[in-house]
Amino acid sequence: MTALASALAYADRTWPVFPCRPDKRPLVKDWPHAASRDPAQIEAWWQEWSRALIGCPTGLSNTFVVLDIDIKDPSRYGFDTLAELGFAILPDVPMTHTASRGLHLYFQCPAEGLRNTAGSRGRGIGAGVDWRGIGGYVILPSPTSGYRWDPCCNFDTRSLAAVPPALLPREPERPTVVRPARPAIGLSPYAEAALDSDR
Repeated sequence: MTALASALAYADRTWPVFPCRPDKRPLVKDWPHAASRDPAQIEAWWQEWSRALIGCPTGLSNTFVVLDIDIKDPSRYGFDTLAELGFAILPDVPMTHTASRGLHLYFQCPAEGLRNTAGSRGRGIGAGVDWRGIGGYVILPSPTSGYRWDPCCNFDTRSLAAVPPALLPREPERPTVVRPARPAIGLSPYAEAALDSDR
């Protein structure tokens, strides 16, 4: 199967796609709106870029979001983060193995939506684990891409599941600021007299 055939097969699933460079950057401008299920458009793209990776938007438009588990950096090892969150055993959902030996786990997009996160920054859930949701995209498996569907957990064998509450993005904790009490100075004559009367 060629990359074009893969892109057309995803479009047949009603997933809009767009071509990406080997570094995963989009080859088309305004990819969220350019992503297409039109076979003619897809054929034109892959005739121009025959080995392009296949990008697919995530979020409400496709009804799925993707948990990206990264293992490139031992200090930000995504599987350790998931174990700390109670997921030493991964959720039983469709998944792909990525070119960098990580995983993409596919979940239902929450009704209220879910935006992208990056590691532990902002609303992120931890080091080495990113959410791809509204405004994001993932690379779908295709020949020579380095991405492949898990043979046991894929869209033919597993259904999308709701995102477990423990994996949802969270509001960052704001540090409590304790301001030192400032001594009162320059009291009014009335206040000074009231203090003197208590001595």
